[in-house]
Amino acid sequence: MDPFKELEEVSRRMQNMFGGTSLGGYRETEDYQRPNVDVMNKEKEITIIAELPGMEKEDIDLKVEPNHVEVTAETSRGKETEQEGYYYKERSSKSFKRVLPLPEEVKPDTAKATYKNGVLEVTIQKVTPGKEKGRRVPIN
Repeated sequence: MDPFKELEEVSRRMQNMFGGTSLGGYRETEDYQRPNVDVMNKEKEITIIAELPGMEKEDIDLKVEPNHVEVTAETSRGKETEQEGYYYKERSSKSFKRVLPLPEEVKPDTAKATYKNGVLEVTIQKVTPGKEKGRRVPIN
């Protein structure tokens, strides 16, 4: 029983009930698309792979917290053509934001990310179980 798959199924059903509208109020259109994401829980790290076609590295904002990861991207492209007798201007934009809950606590300062051919890969070290999270402070 995978809680992430169950959550995706509930979200899909809600989208169908409300005419394709997600809980955030966005329609999945050409302007807003929810990227496909895989979250892999490995022995010492968590790896996230997100498909972000049409985005450049500079369009992506990545924020890692101990219990979740936020991936936000926005891009605008334009093309202008001016020839004898006419002028043509075309624009397109895409944006999205995903907040991904993590299955275990991670160390945000260990996060490493790469982006190649429309695929973002993020690797984050897990907090070692049983290790103290704070530090002892000597009293003078």
